Amino acid sequence: MKRLVSGRGSGFTLVELLVVIAIIGVLVGLLLPAVQAARESSRRSVCTNNLKQIGLAIHGHHDARKAFPRGSFGVYPGFSGNPWSGGNEYSWSWGALILPFLEDQVRYDNFNPYSQRLSDVPNGAGSIAQIYLNGAYPPFRCPSDAKAEATNTITGMNIKIGGSGSVSWKCPTSNYVANNTSCRSGPTGRFVNASSTSWQWGTAPAVNGIFWRDSAVTAKDITDGMSKTILVGEKAWKTNAALAFGTDNTNEQLTPRKSLGTAAEMLNNPAGGTYAYSSEHGGLVLFLFCDGAVRPVNDTIDHKPDNTYVSGTPTVTSLFERLCSRNDGQTTEVP
Repeated sequence: MKRLVSGRGSGFTLVELLVVIAIIGVLVGLLLPAVQAARESSRRSVCTNNLKQIGLAIHGHHDARKAFPRGSFGVYPGFSGNPWSGGNEYSWSWGALILPFLEDQVRYDNFNPYSQRLSDVPNGAGSIAQIYLNGAYPPFRCPSDAKAEATNTITGMNIKIGGSGSVSWKCPTSNYVANNTSCRSGPTGRFVNASSTSWQWGTAPAVNGIFWRDSAVTAKDITDGMSKTILVGEKAWKTNAALAFGTDNTNEQLTPRKSLGTAAEMLNNPAGGTYAYSSEHGGLVLFLFCDGAVRPVNDTIDHKPDNTYVSGTPTVTSLFERLCSRNDGQTTEVP
């Protein structure tokens, strides 16, 4: 007669199972931050490449038209009135002007920005507005900004087009704005959107950035050096992002935020920073410099954002302001 022998089966005990689960938890805890960091590194690389392509396109415009693109259009030939009224205010921005150099000639031809005002673009079913203005535009989008919407739905950020500004239309969101100025235009202002001869409230301060309404800055105008002057920077959705192809001049100190950036507010301003450069890269913002290089700038950089112009001349007293000024004449060490 066979004797039954008791013994342990081949399964795990409860203690062993708990130990295995704990080990797996520790491994996941160690690996997850690395995976997330790798993903952000990849997204940051895409953003960097976007800026590089924008830089090449802006320089392509400079080669073809002998100047960097204007920040936005004022009054077109054949039209009258002020840039901030009568359909002139809803204007093509620099983003539309570099489209041929981003290999998007078809969109550019339909926009026809040097001959057709943004406010006069046909709209409705199957129109240019519906096909080319109402949707995402990946070359102008940072993949780290997951909250950004395809078209900018924030109140006041739409563009009015069709029959001299009769229809409000959503336009593609952009995470990139062009360098306007290093300082405020006045005690409450944020931008300088005009030359000294075309300012809504009289004499304008000198614009020391690269882009403003009807600007035509050339490489030789950047006397501080191409490698030491910012051309384009990031702007996150959390601070209202921007628009890819248009802006408006309704308020010359405020509305240029739709296409331009300024050093008048701190980088990644926790209080909102509607007019500031910002990003979702964690403590830094990517900037395209005039020499075509893309460099990260830490948001703790030396920066005094409260300066206003004095007697028409911007006061430049901090490192970030110097990076946003093309002609302050000061020695600058790029971080």
